[in-house]
Amino acid sequence: MADENPDENIEDFSDENIEKEVKHLSPEEKLKKLKEQMENERDELKKTEKLIFEEQKEISRQDNIKKQLERISLPKQEKIDIKKLFVDDLEERVEREKPEITEEEVNAMQQYQMQISREPIEEIYNRVLDIKSQVIESGYMSQSQIQELDSIGYAIQYKQRDIETGEYKTATERINEIMGSTKSILNYLRK
Repeated sequence: MADENPDENIEDFSDENIEKEVKHLSPEEKLKKLKEQMENERDELKKTEKLIFEEQKEISRQDNIKKQLERISLPKQEKIDIKKLFVDDLEERVEREKPEITEEEVNAMQQYQMQISREPIEEIYNRVLDIKSQVIESGYMSQSQIQELDSIGYAIQYKQRDIETGEYKTATERINEIMGSTKSILNYLRK
């Protein structure tokens, strides 16, 4: 039975078979049988037409999908550098979050830097040591500590320039200079 053709179970209603089937029937039975046969064939024809219509519809749908896929151009895949993504993102984030500095803040910072640069080098050195110990204790450096170190850096550069030009003098040199000026003024006034 496994080798049987499934189409063999379907009655073969070819003209020859119909004639053989109805040949020995009475005319009323022949007519009835032929009408049944015609009705069966109509049903089969409708089913076949419906299947054909559905298959044509499916073919049309698949053709439309193919046409749409042909029109779609896939983007070219590029190699992604993960490290670059994070670095770029970090740089953008830093730029976005960078605080806006007003002109007043810049002027105040410059005045503060000038004030520090006039302090004795020993006091500047002690400031640096204080910041160093705070950073070691906390494990990080705050924005205010960074700004303070920037100001101290400016003060050191300023003092270095003064040393090179001869304008920076030690306390002893200043005392000697003041004493010399005082003596000169005294001598001038006594004359």
